Amino acid sequence: MTSSFAAGFVASVASNPVDVIKTRVMNMKVEAGKTVPYKGAVDCALKTVRAVGIIALYKGFLPTVSRQAPFTMIMPVVLIYFNQSSTMSSSAATVAQKSVSSSTFDDLSLGLTPQVVADRILCFWD
Repeated sequence: MTSSFAAGFVASVASNPVDVIKTRVMNMKVEAGKTVPYKGAVDCALKTVRAVGIIALYKGFLPTVSRQAPFTMIMPVVLIYFNQSSTMSSSAATVAQKSVSSSTFDDLSLGLTPQVVADRILCFWD
């Protein structure tokens, strides 16, 4: 779990500046007859850092970490659960073979089809 939290934290550190710049470019006011505030993403980043400082690129960092870190901790557990549950479905042999032969985390989702996921969700309502 600690490594998953660290992965979420690093993902937030890496993606937050890009998200801030994207948001500023998307929200800039373009008025007829006036120059645009930013010519592009790089111009936006440079103007933001010059005007406010590097810390401006991490505006909203706490909500980003609060969302990303738990996601990276919970998602592997959910995928493993659904992968193990899907081996009990009608395509158990195929899913089990893929699960046993998988050596990376990315391969865990190979056995999940929309029907298997729907069956797993609907079993809670029965």
